[in-house]
Amino acid sequence: MSDGWIDYVAGRLNDEGKTSVSNMIILNKNKLTKYVSAIDRTKGELNILKLGNYDL
Repeated sequence: MSDGWIDYVAGRLNDEGKTSVSNMIILNKNKLTKYVSAIDRTKGELNILKLGNYDL
């Protein structure tokens, strides 16, 4: 997930009338941390990888 994608999603939420969620994202970008998760079904493990923070 890129920073541009986060901005895009915030814009879409705003367009759909979900302004409280959109504003929460826009006003708190310095607090966002990006993660990706995957499930390894063969081992029964949940793997979580920290990608980094939103670059202001």
